[in-house]
Amino acid sequence: MTTTQMKKSDAGEVMHIIKTLEKFAVPCSLEFQLFAVSDPFFAVVEQPIKAEYIENYCSEDIGDAVVIHLGESEFLFPLSKNTFSKDVTDCQVTLSMVSEECNYVAWFSSGGISPEGIAEVNSYKEIEDVYQMKANMYVTYHERNLIEFIRLLDFDDLLNATSGIDKEKEETATKSIVHAHKGNVRVSEGFKKQSDNLKDLSFFLGYANADYRSHVDPDGLEDEQ
Repeated sequence: MTTTQMKKSDAGEVMHIIKTLEKFAVPCSLEFQLFAVSDPFFAVVEQPIKAEYIENYCSEDIGDAVVIHLGESEFLFPLSKNTFSKDVTDCQVTLSMVSEECNYVAWFSSGGISPEGIAEVNSYKEIEDVYQMKANMYVTYHERNLIEFIRLLDFDDLLNATSGIDKEKEETATKSIVHAHKGNVRVSEGFKKQSDNLKDLSFFLGYANADYRSHVDPDGLEDEQ
């Protein structure tokens, strides 16, 4: 009998894994077990899976939660009441949500996954707070979606996006120069500020993606600045 050694995970990685399963159209099954009962309390056969992250999911401000949609069923797992674990093989993923407080464990087991899917599952890197951010600053649900989406894009996608922004930056810079020559100082300064903001947006958007950085800055020189 083979014993699966689950590895500790977190809500961010669980979201990443489930979004990858959704992307590759990999179905999942569920076994929900109560601590005091030897047999599964209930089970769900393989169904399409997706997940969403909810901030402050109830009026008591208990905290955030992950909602997993399995076919027509929905399961809510509060971060404050669950621990997350994973097991990733060369063709399958198992996720577990364990609640000591509520006395249950939920097992999500995927169907077969292609090598490309497994590689993407394993590409998750936990976001590290390298610098102290402003007080009370937090990542919203929409910002988190943007971060996760940017990670899934490849170099060509980011190059197209940054090239479009750079083109608009140049046009705005030209408008600033034209109005400066006309003596419209405030208008010129406004376009100059827009141009500078677009320049920063292009840079931060591109460098937020690992594939983009590996192409334009393979030696990591920018990280040393």
